[in-house]
Amino acid sequence: MRKLSLWVGVLLWAPGAFAMDPIPGEERFVGKMGEPQNTGGGELGFAKIDEDFYLQLTLRTGLNLGKVGVGLQVPLNLRVVDKDPKNDRDYYGLVRYEDWNEPAKFLKVIRYVRYGYKHNEADYVYALVGELAAQLGHGTIMDRYMNNLDPNTFHLGSALDVYTPYGGVETVVSNYGSVFGSKDGSRIVGGRLYLKPVGLADSASAMNIFAVGASVVTDLNAPRALATEQEQDASGSPVVDANGQPVTHSVTDKDGNLVVASGAAQTVWGVDVEAKVINTEVIQVTPYSDLNFIDGAGWGWHLGTLLTLNMPIGFELSIPVRLEYRRFRSDYIPAYFSTFYELERYAYPTGSSAIGPKAAVARALSSGKGRNGVYGDLAFNFAGLVQVGGIYEWYDDIDPNFALFANVPALQVVQAKAYYTKTGVKTAKDAFTLDDRSLLIAEARYEVVTYVYVVGRFTRKWSLDPDPASDTYNDYVGKNDWKFGVEFSMTF
Repeated sequence: MRKLSLWVGVLLWAPGAFAMDPIPGEERFVGKMGEPQNTGGGELGFAKIDEDFYLQLTLRTGLNLGKVGVGLQVPLNLRVVDKDPKNDRDYYGLVRYEDWNEPAKFLKVIRYVRYGYKHNEADYVYALVGELAAQLGHGTIMDRYMNNLDPNTFHLGSALDVYTPYGGVETVVSNYGSVFGSKDGSRIVGGRLYLKPVGLADSASAMNIFAVGASVVTDLNAPRALATEQEQDASGSPVVDANGQPVTHSVTDKDGNLVVASGAAQTVWGVDVEAKVINTEVIQVTPYSDLNFIDGAGWGWHLGTLLTLNMPIGFELSIPVRLEYRRFRSDYIPAYFSTFYELERYAYPTGSSAIGPKAAVARALSSGKGRNGVYGDLAFNFAGLVQVGGIYEWYDDIDPNFALFANVPALQVVQAKAYYTKTGVKTAKDAFTLDDRSLLIAEARYEVVTYVYVVGRFTRKWSLDPDPASDTYNDYVGKNDWKFGVEFSMTF
């Protein structure tokens, strides 16, 4: 099978994005910026998606009434320039076919329905239905998982957490719509149950700081192999490589989705302990230890600390930090259900020429001698005006990964944000070279008159190449997309 092209990064996709879409890292500040505002408005924009150009029309609302929030949208992509390969499947030759070709995709009108806030134990219950950026526990099994990465798919998922002085539960479901649409889409179901031993005896005790937990996350139909077919030349003869081996490519269905030849449930489970040794308004410190196992592959141990500083210096300065030491077998993948999982489940790069479905790669890796590594992320929030942060990940014999983000969310006239990530960094110069191992998202809006904004966005995304004449036919390839437009937006 011809290898699938490497893809790196995350696409936070919202067709005809109204206002400023979230970027990785912002979730560190949820609940620290005050109550979300109510918003309503619309946008008219012009954008490039894959090789074609679109007029984008979007209506969006975001209603946040205390603990309850509802976000709705009506997005339309109208193709105005159809470049090669030509498209013959648009409804009435205008509306983008891939946006509405399955019943489940009509659920995209629901951006979110929310109750409470995650990790806010005062709410007791946190519930979210819609687009997810989900984490379970300390993030060592599921970390910043996003259920909507590909612009040609939409998944309606849910997160439900319950917090009590005696313990609690966290749950994630990736895609309710899979029961109506493609049977090859992810069907992730996961949860973490934790108990507070001291709280079971005396919930008011000052020693009720310990928790013991267990987590299980499963992709019920994780691909193990993709369907392929042998390539043919112009005369219809089979194509072979220099060694006489057949040259093949992946197969897609009528809607452009990769066809899975075989699949089965892939499960990751683990146990954890933690202690909130300091929990004040100024500082929170929570050491933890997680031991995880990948079904059919290896195990990994995470020893870390969650630290948050809220500095009382006349304005808000909050600094969330996460530091980990990691020790694991060579066939263990930390944070298996990561931000990138929705594409990694089909094509997971190993740092060598071997690329395939993530479940198959994990099971095929050698257990080896094991690896040591470190992980850290650090962020700053300056008075709600500027948010910056970074992530660094390093392991024995593997080039490091890192990410940076910046957000200026609260200025009156201009708002801007950006996210950059790079894997397998070899040199300082290589760190900021935009190539097949990097991704950049940049977005800005400028208020020209009251309630009216000029908006712009650049995204390097990864999608299947639909051109049969291309060397990367039906492979994931990196593509640069952009958009600009005019937005009407009111807050109330």
